[in-house]
Amino acid sequence: TARLEAVMAAEFGFELATMLRTVAQIEKVIARDSFKNVTLTEDKRLTVTLLPAPPPKVALPFSTPDGGITVVDATETEIFSVISLINGKWPSNFAPIEKAFNSKAGTARFAHTLEKILAAAKT
Repeated sequence: TARLEAVMAAEFGFELATMLRTVAQIEKVIARDSFKNVTLTEDKRLTVTLLPAPPPKVALPFSTPDGGITVVDATETEIFSVISLINGKWPSNFAPIEKAFNSKAGTARFAHTLEKILAAAKT
């Protein structure tokens, strides 16, 4: 990824963190079924954050002080979070999660989007 990041920095004039995953790696993330104990409602979104490096060990579940974001699972390369509406608004303060899991350099995708990416990669 370092070579790809260097090419993009040269082309665009600024640095872009890049995290690549193979089809097999994405299949493993989805097969992990980290959200199996979460009841999905209109007030919840499921996210997977891809990380460039292993996160620190943190006791799970880990929630932001307002309860809007809860990390329910983590691996060496991903964290799995449930984002919940609070008073009709999506939480915007990811700082406690970024600090606890050193995830600011990561990139988050909704779980259903990751499934779509996998399906497209297989065609």
